[in-house]
Amino acid sequence: MRQGTFWRTALMAALTALLLAYFGVEAYRYFTDPFSTTLIYPYEVEITVDLQGYVVRDELVLDQESSGFLRTARSEGERTAAGGTVAVVYDDQAALDRQAELDGLSDWLDQLHFARESALSAELSVRLDVQIFQNLLDYRESVASDRLALAEDQGAQLRALVLRRDYIPSSLEELDAEIARTEERLEELRAEAAPSVRQVTAPAAGLYSGGSDGYETVLTPEFLKGLTPSRLRDVKPADGAGAALGRIELGDTWYYAALLSASDAARLEPFLAGNQLSLRFSRSALRDFPVTLSSL
Repeated sequence: MRQGTFWRTALMAALTALLLAYFGVEAYRYFTDPFSTTLIYPYEVEITVDLQGYVVRDELVLDQESSGFLRTARSEGERTAAGGTVAVVYDDQAALDRQAELDGLSDWLDQLHFARESALSAELSVRLDVQIFQNLLDYRESVASDRLALAEDQGAQLRALVLRRDYIPSSLEELDAEIARTEERLEELRAEAAPSVRQVTAPAAGLYSGGSDGYETVLTPEFLKGLTPSRLRDVKPADGAGAALGRIELGDTWYYAALLSASDAARLEPFLAGNQLSLRFSRSALRDFPVTLSSL
């Protein structure tokens, strides 16, 4: 046997012996280890209790105007300052039509100013294309989530953006003349509209809601003092429900009062120690709200 072949055979034999020794030790450890391992997957379990109850908070009712055409100036849930305009009342149909013309001319004037700036800067057109694309995405998301009030506002913004993008003046002189004519017409309409328009303002700062269910003066934080199941079961809205212009929701602390079965109450009793719970509404809310159980 040649010397090179001998050393290769000896090396292979040594490697084989080492591998057998390694697997032998690992097999011994595996069968004699008192602990076993397995693959696990993390998951969350929710403990839920179904409730039917009432949201309780401080609210101010906005009295309905006796005559005229009403047009809200705030969207649902929008925050308003004390004295801020929440609605506008027009005396007659002519005043309402005049306001529609004012809105149209204001949009047209914005479009003209944008066209004036675009003539001096090519970057504005590119930025406008990006705004139109983003507005389309936002509009689609609002429609898909059934938030139609928000979709209506976004649709109006989208129409204005498209109008801006499409307007191409023949010359700057023509554009400046059109801007001057539009501004003059706007001033005339505003002077004509002033006597026939009244503003409804918020008496205090808060969130505006464009509806009234009659519970604003009934379900208050004072109502919760000494609350019993029978009082909550027999609660009724005040007379004249739905006749108001809307309401202003005050403060940042809201309550939720609901009737529970004895078994559900027993499940919630440990949370009286201050542990956090989450309140999830079945509709009209896109997230869970952290709450504290204050009484049971």
